[in-house]
Amino acid sequence: CKDRRVNDEDCSVLHQIHKDASYLYANIEYHVDGNHLLTNFAALAIYERRFLDETKSRFFDQYLIEFITQFESGMHYERSISYTSQLLHESFLVFQEFKCEIPNNIFSMIDKSLGSLKLFSDLGNRIDFVDNIFEQSFEIDGLIDLYTRAFERKFEKKRAVSPTKISD
Repeated sequence: CKDRRVNDEDCSVLHQIHKDASYLYANIEYHVDGNHLLTNFAALAIYERRFLDETKSRFFDQYLIEFITQFESGMHYERSISYTSQLLHESFLVFQEFKCEIPNNIFSMIDKSLGSLKLFSDLGNRIDFVDNIFEQSFEIDGLIDLYTRAFERKFEKKRAVSPTKISD
């Protein structure tokens, strides 16, 4: 923070971000069946893009590979509605940060997952799951709207996933 245009408070925040990223680089969570890898790779990819001015992050490529692994069935492999929703929101942030087209295979997985989440959301409006699962996750309709507005051309062509069906 040698730049005089940056105040002390901002310098402190930037220092903490760099410190946290350094810690994460050294402690990527490969354990626990890899359920935190997507978040680790997303955080490091966005960090490299934003703070190291990297146009292409090695963690972005790892993020794509891990996304395919964890979402190959149409929802996150843990089948948690709130975790699937959280990770889809996170994927939206990653794709927006890199301002890239979503690869077709990943787009299909996202589309299928959003359809599944919509089904569960609609059921949740009629069934009391008692665990407040929908209060813990991003609003499904809002998440679908985020993707639709940001990637409208693709979604208009691929909105074939029925919200009444979990898989094709």
